[in-house]
Amino acid sequence: PELVKQLGVIYIRNQDYGMAKLAFNRYLEMRPESADGLAYLGVVEMYSLDFERAKSLFKSAQRIDKANPLSQLGLAAMYKKFGFQQLFSQTKLPSNRRQYAQVHPWIDEVL
Repeated sequence: PELVKQLGVIYIRNQDYGMAKLAFNRYLEMRPESADGLAYLGVVEMYSLDFERAKSLFKSAQRIDKANPLSQLGLAAMYKKFGFQQLFSQTKLPSNRRQYAQVHPWIDEVL
């Protein structure tokens, strides 16, 4: 399963969002309670401009793992981009966030 997740990340970095979505959906079939899988799928939905779905996936990831760094960054990036300053300022950014550089340009803005 981890190779499928890594493949999804490679697809994101190569801007092949359709294949990334397929990879993360497959990963979630194997690991349905994976906060990382849900958060990465949220990133793909951000690229697809389905922000409600992205937010829902990030929140689902946080229900599984409140400290999931990618879901925290994804929500923070959307709060910042859409001008929700209070929500953005309340979001605790993870200390290990640099590993998510270049996953999405909005996330890069909050790193």
